[in-house]
Amino acid sequence: MWPAVKYFPELFFTMILGGEEPIDHLQKSLLRAGVDLHPMVQRVMQIHVAEEARHISFAHEYLRKNVPSMNPVTKTVLSVAFPIAMRIMLDMIATPPKEFREKFDIPAEVMREAYWGSPESQATMRDVFGDVRALVTTTGMMNPVAKLAWRLLGISGPASRYRSEPARRAA
Repeated sequence: MWPAVKYFPELFFTMILGGEEPIDHLQKSLLRAGVDLHPMVQRVMQIHVAEEARHISFAHEYLRKNVPSMNPVTKTVLSVAFPIAMRIMLDMIATPPKEFREKFDIPAEVMREAYWGSPESQATMRDVFGDVRALVTTTGMMNPVAKLAWRLLGISGPASRYRSEPARRAA
């Protein structure tokens, strides 16, 4: 058994959310926008969204039930580890590995611009975490130090008003 599961299950469920929430948000955004996808790709996305909803729901519920009663020191550690885990997991899931860039000789500056360097990609990076920011807020983990961590990592923004809320943009 991985030690985080046994000794710090809240961190384990945080990492689950870091792996599930970005893909869930991006796939739902594509499906809602009516993007012209191959029917097979569209159906796989629909199935994936439905399947991952159980994992996400379970992790949210576990954290919602257990974080409020955590030891204050451990809760503070988790409040800072949470955005760090989200940011690391987003990079692991949403950006091609170094080997890809090397194999196709893609300049590092092109990768930076395509992944998190442009205003559009930075907005996407912030948008994918609206639901977890709501969770962090309701469980009491959005303290001043955590807010700073979210901002420094480029993933701060408004919390979702309800689960799976589409990203809100200023008019």
